Amino acid sequence: MALEKMGLTQSDVIVNKQQSVNGFVTVPLDTTLDIGTLLITNDGGLTWSTRQEADWVDGDTHATGDVVYHLGHIWESLADSNTTEPGTDDTKWKDKGFWGANGVLVEGLDESADANVLTSGYVVASNLTGYEDALRHQLFNRNIILK
Repeated sequence: MALEKMGLTQSDVIVNKQQSVNGFVTVPLDTTLDIGTLLITNDGGLTWSTRQEADWVDGDTHATGDVVYHLGHIWESLADSNTTEPGTDDTKWKDKGFWGANGVLVEGLDESADANVLTSGYVVASNLTGYEDALRHQLFNRNIILK
Protein backbone atom coordinates (compact mmCIF):
# COMPACT_ATOMS: atom_id res chain seq x y z
CA MET A 1 0.00 0.00 0.00
CA ALA A 2 1.40 3.42 -0.95
CA LEU A 3 1.96 5.99 1.81
CA GLU A 4 2.97 9.63 1.95
CA LYS A 5 5.97 10.47 4.13
CA MET A 6 4.82 12.44 7.15
CA GLY A 7 4.53 16.00 5.92
CA LEU A 8 6.39 15.38 2.63
CA THR A 9 4.91 14.97 -0.79
CA GLN A 10 6.52 13.79 -4.00
CA SER A 11 7.21 17.41 -5.00
CA ASP A 12 9.12 17.95 -1.73
CA VAL A 13 11.59 15.22 -2.76
CA ILE A 14 11.53 15.10 -6.56
CA VAL A 15 12.34 18.41 -8.29
CA ASN A 16 12.44 17.02 -11.83
CA LYS A 17 11.79 13.39 -12.79
CA GLN A 18 13.63 12.80 -16.06
CA GLN A 19 13.39 9.01 -16.03
CA SER A 20 11.75 6.46 -13.76
CA VAL A 21 10.83 2.79 -13.87
CA ASN A 22 8.18 0.65 -12.26
CA GLY A 23 9.70 -2.29 -10.41
CA PHE A 24 9.06 -4.54 -7.45
CA VAL A 25 10.33 -2.91 -4.22
CA THR A 26 11.07 -5.21 -1.29
CA VAL A 27 10.07 -3.65 2.03
CA PRO A 28 11.66 -5.31 5.09
CA LEU A 29 9.21 -6.71 7.66
CA ASP A 30 7.82 -4.21 10.17
CA THR A 31 9.20 -1.31 8.11
CA THR A 32 7.83 1.47 5.98
CA LEU A 33 9.78 3.09 3.17
CA ASP A 34 9.34 6.84 2.83
CA ILE A 35 9.12 8.87 -0.34
CA GLY A 36 12.76 9.58 -1.19
CA THR A 37 14.25 6.34 0.17
CA LEU A 38 17.46 5.39 -1.65
CA LEU A 39 17.26 2.01 -3.37
CA ILE A 40 19.48 -0.36 -5.33
CA THR A 41 18.78 -2.68 -8.25
CA ASN A 42 21.10 -5.26 -9.72
CA ASP A 43 18.78 -6.47 -12.48
CA GLY A 44 18.10 -3.34 -14.54
CA GLY A 45 15.18 -2.11 -12.45
CA LEU A 46 12.94 -5.18 -12.21
CA THR A 47 13.48 -5.48 -8.44
CA TRP A 48 14.67 -2.90 -5.88
CA SER A 49 15.80 -3.09 -2.25
CA THR A 50 17.11 -0.88 0.52
CA ARG A 51 20.46 -1.12 2.28
CA GLN A 52 20.14 -3.87 4.89
CA GLU A 53 23.42 -3.34 6.73
CA ALA A 54 23.27 -1.46 10.02
CA ASP A 55 25.11 1.85 10.34
CA TRP A 56 28.46 1.67 12.12
CA VAL A 57 28.14 3.48 15.46
CA ASP A 58 31.15 4.80 17.37
CA GLY A 59 31.50 2.83 20.60
CA ASP A 60 29.68 -0.31 19.40
CA THR A 61 31.60 -3.59 19.61
CA HIS A 62 31.59 -5.97 16.65
CA ALA A 63 32.41 -9.67 16.34
CA THR A 64 34.26 -11.31 13.47
CA GLY A 65 31.91 -11.48 10.49
CA ASP A 66 29.66 -8.58 11.53
CA VAL A 67 28.75 -6.41 8.53
CA VAL A 68 28.11 -2.65 8.79
CA TYR A 69 27.67 0.41 6.59
CA HIS A 70 30.00 3.40 7.01
CA LEU A 71 30.66 6.41 4.75
CA GLY A 72 29.23 4.86 1.59
CA HIS A 73 30.88 1.44 2.00
CA ILE A 74 29.92 -1.97 3.35
CA TRP A 75 32.47 -3.33 5.84
CA GLU A 76 33.03 -6.78 7.37
CA SER A 77 34.68 -7.09 10.78
CA LEU A 78 37.83 -9.23 10.78
CA ALA A 79 38.22 -9.29 14.56
CA ASP A 80 36.23 -10.00 17.70
CA SER A 81 35.65 -7.14 20.16
CA ASN A 82 36.20 -4.73 17.25
CA THR A 83 35.56 -1.07 18.17
CA THR A 84 37.82 0.44 15.48
CA GLU A 85 36.27 2.76 12.88
CA PRO A 86 35.95 1.03 9.49
CA GLY A 87 38.48 2.27 6.99
CA THR A 88 41.14 3.14 9.56
CA ASP A 89 42.71 -0.31 10.07
CA ASP A 90 42.84 -2.97 7.34
CA THR A 91 43.53 -5.68 9.92
CA LYS A 92 40.17 -4.96 11.61
CA TRP A 93 37.82 -4.35 8.67
CA LYS A 94 37.47 -5.65 5.10
CA ASP A 95 35.97 -3.17 2.61
CA LYS A 96 33.26 -5.11 0.77
CA GLY A 97 32.74 -2.22 -1.64
CA PHE A 98 30.71 0.88 -2.22
CA TRP A 99 26.97 0.66 -1.59
CA GLY A 100 25.62 1.46 -5.04
CA ALA A 101 22.34 3.32 -4.60
CA ASN A 102 20.91 3.87 -8.08
CA GLY A 103 17.29 4.82 -7.50
CA VAL A 104 14.98 6.98 -5.39
CA LEU A 105 11.56 5.74 -4.28
CA VAL A 106 8.87 8.05 -5.67
CA GLU A 107 6.13 6.89 -3.30
CA GLY A 108 6.02 5.59 0.26
CA LEU A 109 5.35 1.90 0.88
CA ASP A 110 4.38 -0.13 3.93
CA GLU A 111 4.67 -3.52 2.18
CA SER A 112 6.55 -5.01 -0.76
CA ALA A 113 4.87 -4.00 -4.03
CA ASP A 114 5.36 -2.63 -7.51
CA ALA A 115 6.31 1.04 -7.26
CA ASN A 116 7.76 3.92 -9.24
CA VAL A 117 11.51 4.54 -8.78
CA LEU A 118 13.37 7.60 -10.10
CA THR A 119 16.52 6.63 -11.99
CA SER A 120 17.40 10.03 -13.45
CA GLY A 121 16.45 13.52 -12.34
CA TYR A 122 16.81 16.20 -9.68
CA VAL A 123 16.06 15.54 -6.00
CA VAL A 124 16.26 17.45 -2.71
CA ALA A 125 19.14 15.83 -0.80
CA SER A 126 17.88 16.89 2.62
CA ASN A 127 14.61 15.00 2.02
CA LEU A 128 16.19 11.67 1.00
CA THR A 129 16.12 8.70 3.38
CA GLY A 130 19.48 6.96 3.64
CA TYR A 131 21.49 9.77 2.04
CA GLU A 132 24.86 11.06 3.22
CA ASP A 133 27.51 13.13 1.44
CA ALA A 134 29.62 10.01 0.77
CA LEU A 135 26.94 8.99 -1.77
CA ARG A 136 26.82 12.32 -3.67
CA HIS A 137 29.37 11.46 -6.39
CA GLN A 138 27.97 7.98 -6.98
CA LEU A 139 24.39 9.26 -7.33
CA PHE A 140 25.61 12.01 -9.70
CA ASN A 141 27.23 9.31 -11.86
CA ARG A 142 23.80 7.63 -12.01
CA ASN A 143 22.23 10.92 -13.25
CA ILE A 144 20.53 11.63 -9.92
CA ILE A 145 21.36 15.26 -9.28
CA LEU A 146 21.10 16.60 -5.73
CA LYS A 147 19.77 20.04 -4.91
